[in-house]
Amino acid sequence: MRHPYQCLCICSRQLSNQVLIAAAGSKIYSFTLKDGALRSTWTFQRNELPKESQKDDDENAKAKSPKRPRSKSPVPSKNQRPSRSRAFPLQPNVVQLVASKDSKFLLAVTGEDKCISVFAIGNDGALSLLSERCMPKRPSSVSLTFDGSTILCADKFGDVYSLPLLCPSTDASIPVGLKIKQQKIITQESTTSFSPSANKFTVHTARNRKALENQLSSKGVTVSEKPTFNFEHHLIIGHVSMLTDVVSQSIKDPSGNSRSYIITSDRDEHIRVSRGIPQAHIIESFCLGHKEFVSRIYIPSWSPKLLVSGGGDDHIFLWDWMAGSLKQKLNLKNTAETGLGSCLEDYSISQDIRREGTSFGKERNTLQNNGFVESITVSGIWGLNFDSPVATHEGYILIACEGLPALFVFKLKTNETIEHHQTITLSGNCLSLAINTDDSTIMISIDNIHIPGSSTKFRDTSDTNCSLLQCYKYTKDIKPWEEIKNLSEPYQISDNLEYPIGGEGSIADLLYSFNPLRKRKYGDDS
Repeated sequence: MRHPYQCLCICSRQLSNQVLIAAAGSKIYSFTLKDGALRSTWTFQRNELPKESQKDDDENAKAKSPKRPRSKSPVPSKNQRPSRSRAFPLQPNVVQLVASKDSKFLLAVTGEDKCISVFAIGNDGALSLLSERCMPKRPSSVSLTFDGSTILCADKFGDVYSLPLLCPSTDASIPVGLKIKQQKIITQESTTSFSPSANKFTVHTARNRKALENQLSSKGVTVSEKPTFNFEHHLIIGHVSMLTDVVSQSIKDPSGNSRSYIITSDRDEHIRVSRGIPQAHIIESFCLGHKEFVSRIYIPSWSPKLLVSGGGDDHIFLWDWMAGSLKQKLNLKNTAETGLGSCLEDYSISQDIRREGTSFGKERNTLQNNGFVESITVSGIWGLNFDSPVATHEGYILIACEGLPALFVFKLKTNETIEHHQTITLSGNCLSLAINTDDSTIMISIDNIHIPGSSTKFRDTSDTNCSLLQCYKYTKDIKPWEEIKNLSEPYQISDNLEYPIGGEGSIADLLYSFNPLRKRKYGDDS
């Protein structure tokens, strides 16, 4: 089976030469939309330490860890936790693609090595690497500021960093990143190499006295130096929860001056509105109303004072984010059940299959064969505007959910309300999409590995009918949108799948990363 495209992006480098950029695993492909020709391929390689460093680390690890007798019985005890070793692929995977407004640069985020790579997009669509910057924590979302000069990186520890888009390096081809100094082991015969603050007169309990004796009898001390950056970076925002998305927006005040804002969402149901750089520490408002994690936020370009959000709730939310007020809440779960009810009979999805190696214990099936949707997890929100943003505030909001073979289209009306327009049923679960405004087409990435409605149950290997992409021609106020089947044929060139079938590190962890954010309720033993 071919590897699906987990990320899509369209860049209008020239009016007559638009470029489709697609990521499949650790590879990035660039195509020209005019003829579907492949222009370039980029493969990310895992950054490894030199062999000497690996050897020193192994020796230090052996010296630290005491020898333990092997267990005579290979069967773990009842209370023993199972092993959580991860079967990561050899190369880091692309988890996000972001293009600059002028389509001259491309941001690619890779998960396993925590790197943000910046590419230059040539006039012919070819990609050339400008820089690689590895962050201390894994990025969960990146975006560009409204002026396009600064990268905003939100990580899984709740921090937002600002980085310049272009590094001030004399040689742009030299990758820059995070240099971690090797751990040094200092061994001295003198006991003055380490001096504990406690002594025998200040320690009274038997446990503390024993700990003090171990410290005084120590022959060496381990010194671990903090990682140092060799590129410009600034910590601008901090959350107490894992961040899921970050966007930037500029709004004109009553006096006509523009003021920038940074909007962030996290796992703890919060949407925070902060001022832009350099006043990002000032919080303007919160958008509170979600009961589950917030996975995606989107600000329509034609109506910048509105914000659409979605996550683990059954609803999608429409906000006046400047005021922090909720304008509308629409039930997405009912919309999914109504739009997919007619096609559920074609999907043979079991509810009793259990997935090994997950923290939740049960398979992430979204569709159930009783005709109901078990849970909603929004994975993507996009906007589509037909007219000039100045002339009207009307457009379409496109929403994709993890494990659902459909794209939900909502109409954002001029009275600042949303209503369901249509549901596009797909041949597989929707992963990503890209909008080509020049010829009014939408290119949707399809999961050709899993059965529609499931994130772990695989298709039959002989099933080759599912295409990697599905293309639709959109027309204002006309439904359903017409599918163009021959338009996706040139892009079926990704490599064969090289992932474990189940357990941690499988293809499902790459394609469906939001559902594990759902918090287990009290008493849930599943």
